[in-house]
Amino acid sequence: AFKTLIQNNRSNFIGLTKETTLPSGKTMMVDRTGDSANETGVFYAWWDSTDKKVHWYSDADIIYLPRDCESLFSGLNNNEIEIDLSAFDFSKVTTMKAMFASVQGNDVNGKYDSKNTKIKTITFPSNIDTSKVTNMDGMFYGCNMLTTLDLTGFNTANVTSMQAMFKNCTRLNEIKLDPTKFTDDSLTNVFRMFDNCYALEQIDFRGFKGEELVNAQSWFANCKKIEYIDLSNFNGGSKINNLNYTFQLLGSENSNGCAIFSNKWNLNNVPNHTDTIKGANFNLYGTSYSPAGYADSCFDIATPAA
Repeated sequence: AFKTLIQNNRSNFIGLTKETTLPSGKTMMVDRTGDSANETGVFYAWWDSTDKKVHWYSDADIIYLPRDCESLFSGLNNNEIEIDLSAFDFSKVTTMKAMFASVQGNDVNGKYDSKNTKIKTITFPSNIDTSKVTNMDGMFYGCNMLTTLDLTGFNTANVTSMQAMFKNCTRLNEIKLDPTKFTDDSLTNVFRMFDNCYALEQIDFRGFKGEELVNAQSWFANCKKIEYIDLSNFNGGSKINNLNYTFQLLGSENSNGCAIFSNKWNLNNVPNHTDTIKGANFNLYGTSYSPAGYADSCFDIATPAA
């Protein structure tokens, strides 16, 4: 019901407002905040056409977001949208697919889609619990107004797919992560995860080992201004079968190129590696972060295309 209220007003929606009292005379959505006997609170929400926001009130101590948050805030196209979720509990959420995307969940894989959403800021709880989430496909797809994201509370240990998670976030230049929580324990798919993140400057992926990773196609493609990617705990990904365009144009508009910190990658058995490093400008360093571990000794692909 909460999702329906937002989506029915998505062409005008600019944010959420928490109320401290329950008003009278409003047509509102009413829902429970939990799904067990001891979770008896009620959640009320209504649309206000004056300020173009969804207002909400709850008498519960904990306000849970629904398990299925797919496309909850997708397709928003008003100006200067600010979404504050700091009062919500994410501990029951299992999917965040296309949650803030410019398109609906089934469309996040659109190869040539150019739609953008006008979300300017997203505020998450400082103690956010995403430990049950398994799907983050296209979560921020097309959020080209975002410049920073604070995801330091995100626990991604059970996430299996991050396909197109940040695709077309063209102005995003900073993503704050905690590598002890933002891990790839179950992750198999990063297809187009950062594709077209033109402004992104660095990525801290020390929590990534690559042990379950299968599809890395266009993982960092078109990250033209990036300065470094820290994959210092990445073990090369023995299960990877697709490296097509993975680093295409990486660092190509950065005069110093992109520094990638990683262990040696021996990927000679990867069947698909078309244009893996085409147009890229990067140096790959060993875990000592020393130029002595230069690209030729750390990055080994049988027949990479130049």
